[in-house]
Amino acid sequence: MTTSPETLTLYLYLKDSCWVFDDARTGLKEEAFVLGATEMVTKVVNDKSIPNAELGFTLTFAAEPFVGHDVELRWLRSDPAGGNWYGGDVVGQRMEAWLCPALLLYFREPPPQIFIHCGPLPAGVDPIWTPPPGAAGRRFVEASPTIEGDGRTRPEPVRFYVPTKPTLIEGFRAFRTSLEGIAGPLSKAWYEDGPDQKPHLYKDQPHLLKEETNDNVDPEA
Repeated sequence: MTTSPETLTLYLYLKDSCWVFDDARTGLKEEAFVLGATEMVTKVVNDKSIPNAELGFTLTFAAEPFVGHDVELRWLRSDPAGGNWYGGDVVGQRMEAWLCPALLLYFREPPPQIFIHCGPLPAGVDPIWTPPPGAAGRRFVEASPTIEGDGRTRPEPVRFYVPTKPTLIEGFRAFRTSLEGIAGPLSKAWYEDGPDQKPHLYKDQPHLLKEETNDNVDPEA
């Protein structure tokens, strides 16, 4: 019996000539698609003639193929500055794009393939999330436009943001990266950092924990 792959959904909208998204689950606000990703998205949106896409549309993605996906991207390489490059056929054109470290908020590690579907915004869905009072959204990347002498708009270089309050898993991964620089490759256990493997690193993100793992906390935490 074949089961359907688990899919994830984001609601994108256009800001400053760049596709961005908000996600209350991960605390991301105006996370930008840059370095080829906005161009990829625009090509699919235009080809499918998604109505009022600039005000919001649905982007569904998964690490395994699912019925109706529009694009299949394959992992190409990691970037020394962080993030990963993916490439594939997008509406008949070979394209490449960089996906920022926010990818690891949705996958434990960069998947070998990413399958994507774009569709209209469901009725009643607001793609813009407003953080509650006293809270602030975070983002890894911002792309603001630059108006050049010829009047055309081009994105500024990518800007990285370090969260003012890193999550436990972000702190662990930063420590792991520093340790790798000193000691070299680490044992496999260091890289098994998913919610079901190290639930104590997700206590500040309970929405990522399965209900049955909430009590399965590492006694050494």
